[in-house]
Amino acid sequence: MYFSGKGMSIVAQSTVDAYDRECGRGQTDSQQELILDSKYLLDKVKVLENIFGTDLPSILDRHRKATSTRTPPKDPHRLVELLVYVRELSDCLSATDDLVNVDLDLNRLSEFLLASSMFHRWRHHPAISDLTRKIAKGTEVRHSVMLLGLASYIVDEVLPVELKEATALGRSADLVTRPVLHEELLIELKTPTALQSPRVQSLSSGEAQKILKKVLGAATSGSRKQLDAANSGMVAVGAFGITDKDFAVLNQAARDLLRELGSKKESRKPYLAGFLTVNAKAHVEFNETKPSTLRFASALEVNMIPYPGYKGALNVRPGIRTGGGILSPPGR
Repeated sequence: MYFSGKGMSIVAQSTVDAYDRECGRGQTDSQQELILDSKYLLDKVKVLENIFGTDLPSILDRHRKATSTRTPPKDPHRLVELLVYVRELSDCLSATDDLVNVDLDLNRLSEFLLASSMFHRWRHHPAISDLTRKIAKGTEVRHSVMLLGLASYIVDEVLPVELKEATALGRSADLVTRPVLHEELLIELKTPTALQSPRVQSLSSGEAQKILKKVLGAATSGSRKQLDAANSGMVAVGAFGITDKDFAVLNQAARDLLRELGSKKESRKPYLAGFLTVNAKAHVEFNETKPSTLRFASALEVNMIPYPGYKGALNVRPGIRTGGGILSPPGR
């Protein structure tokens, strides 16, 4: 990522190997052609269906009944929604191998592939059972997928990462990394509904400022805050499939908000290193010679925006990176 400092540590190769297995490091490629056919999709569906276990048939039945009424639920189970869509898409592809004749929802498809890839990649991690329990209940679906995507991005940047869980005594940040020896950086992730596609209208500067102020306040204020003066911290703001224009508006609003916060006579929140803005989307290229082939180039666009009022030990540098290979499923 974008930190500098001094320090190094020496660990046994067996420890490194165990860590690599838990976080799935080295399992994805930056670019990969995906043959989008019925069998391929059903293989990916199985990864996510395993989350529900033997309850899946009844869950799918309840979903179909609820969504077929005159007043369908406003907030259906997102993962079930994705599974139903991809199964329908698989049925269409079983009848044709020409994507030109198929109505593709690239936002839903890319979100589904991201979820499937991430839960496969992190399947050996101790924290995955807690995440799967939450998702099976329909809570924090997009938050959990974005959390694993961001953790993968950090791991692929060759930084150690630890997934945290809420404790009985209070809240803790979602992720912990150590950019330099003896200096932790806590990262709290927020995934506002307003930053999830499809959006009715373009994101305005005022709306972006409102969203950012709300997530910053939730992460750094009150009794349930996840970040405080004990450690350096960052607030990650995760979006799903918003346009490049909307993402640019979000980034500018983050810069403006941090600049205003840091211009105070006494710098507020000196432990705050800045914002991480993240947009999960598919960069898709169609192969004209092979209509059934798609190339997914990357999944997460990550922008680090430093806080001018940060007084911690890390040197935080701004910049935008695109995380490669998050969507490329292992073994393909």
